[in-house]
Amino acid sequence: MADDSKRESVRWVEALDRLIEWGWVKAVGYKGEIFELTGTGYSKADWLKDGMRIDTSKDPLGCLIIPLSL
Repeated sequence: MADDSKRESVRWVEALDRLIEWGWVKAVGYKGEIFELTGTGYSKADWLKDGMRIDTSKDPLGCLIIPLSL
């Protein structure tokens, strides 16, 4: 999470609840703390990746590094 505020925590919990409701993720741990994508979740992730033209072959942090000219 970006910060430890109650507001931020609620946003993440609601987002996870929505993904569960849609069937995109499911709980796999007995305490409700571990989740994994479902088949539908993977299909939707691929659809979003293609629609947003996200290149998953690139290192996401490497794309943020800007070389400095000396």
